[in-house]
Amino acid sequence: MGKRSLQKLATTHKILQAATTLYTKNGFLQTSMEQISQEAGVAKGTLFIHFKSQEDLIDSVVKELLRSFVSLRVFQAQPNQTLTDLLIIHLEIIHKNEKLYTHFIRERFFLSKEANQYYITIQKIFSDFLAFAFTHAQVYTPLPHYSLFNTWIGLIHYYLENFDLFNSEKDILDTYKDDLVYNYIVLIGGAK
Repeated sequence: MGKRSLQKLATTHKILQAATTLYTKNGFLQTSMEQISQEAGVAKGTLFIHFKSQEDLIDSVVKELLRSFVSLRVFQAQPNQTLTDLLIIHLEIIHKNEKLYTHFIRERFFLSKEANQYYITIQKIFSDFLAFAFTHAQVYTPLPHYSLFNTWIGLIHYYLENFDLFNSEKDILDTYKDDLVYNYIVLIGGAK
């Protein structure tokens, strides 16, 4: 790879980092290309050399968010892990990108079809992980898989979307992960 190609790649990476930082802080809809160019330290025109539109840039950031959640697919279960252990792992994976993910679930209907397709893929990964968790932990519940998933992700999303109700200085998932797991286990009938 030539010097010019490496420089272009470095600039693209710098723009993605700046966009991710601002989208995490302010949300997708409250962040302008001007702000991103300032954060990245590049001219606004340079943004459009690397990304044809803000929609394209958002899609790229969301695609990176998806990649961070793919680690659920390669998760290797350890012997004797309980459902509680696996639910905590799931929360820790989301927690790594909690603020960006929260903006994404709040604003996704205003984003592109591609970004919304990434949302569906993320939820499929989470659903597969939850099915794996129940199977691995050998937990039986009469509830169908989709109800187990909808209840779990609904609980997480409620906390994330309503963070202001919880008066927490820290991230919601870090602060309330034990409550989330306990409440979910109770809701589904006390399985461990």
